[in-house]
Amino acid sequence: MITYYNAAGKAIGVDKSNKSTNTEWDIINGASTAPEGAVSAVMSLCIYGDGTAWFANAQFETKSATEVKSLKIEGNDTVMASSDNYYYAVVTDQYGLNSDKMNILVTADTVPSGMQYDSKSGKLTVSNNVSGGAGLTLKASYNGLTATKNVKTLAETTSITISGSENVTIPSSAAKTVAYKVYNQLSQQIDSSAVSWTVSSNDVSIADGILTVPTGVSSKSITITAQYNGLKASVKVMLTTASLSQRQHRRRWRRWWWHLDR
Repeated sequence: MITYYNAAGKAIGVDKSNKSTNTEWDIINGASTAPEGAVSAVMSLCIYGDGTAWFANAQFETKSATEVKSLKIEGNDTVMASSDNYYYAVVTDQYGLNSDKMNILVTADTVPSGMQYDSKSGKLTVSNNVSGGAGLTLKASYNGLTATKNVKTLAETTSITISGSENVTIPSSAAKTVAYKVYNQLSQQIDSSAVSWTVSSNDVSIADGILTVPTGVSSKSITITAQYNGLKASVKVMLTTASLSQRQHRRRWRRWWWHLDR
């Protein structure tokens, strides 16, 4: 991981390299473009999770200052009512490397009624009140280059699907929560609070896409249903208890790692 700092010593950007899960020596390479205003950088050698890792011969290979060859805005061209969408600027340098770490502001001149746009985060929120066909133009500029993206709304959602786990283990102590999301025909997420949620079993509950499974529930199949603007989608979820052999297997693995670390 590389952290960039400005002249005041404030961190202004973080970039991560590729990672390795090999158990033997491996070469990890990464390319990073320093954000505007960076005067120094610190490389951190990190391990995620438990275990032990060895690093050797870590080094920077610097190249000449970035020459931005192209600029574009990434994000959906078409959005649906009641959805959150994100936009950001991407530059391509003289080495063909793409970077979205340049902190380039993406702005909107005029935002139609029913839409909200935050230029700092690049988040476009579309409410149910937006008119079909309404749109806006996003703009970005950097080093004399400009980019635009026209974003429009569809008149209506024609289909929805539910995404989430189809197998949930019944908790043995505290209640468990599992998140489910609804997407439209463009694979864009619909605000869960705008969706009507129901579940076929009385001993579990769901609200705003969050399924709550208490302790003591019996193993069974339940059906989660979501309704939005007259459309309906369902998904079957199997509630199961952890078997004795699974619990014993996990305990054996914990003991094995304990001995390995010592």
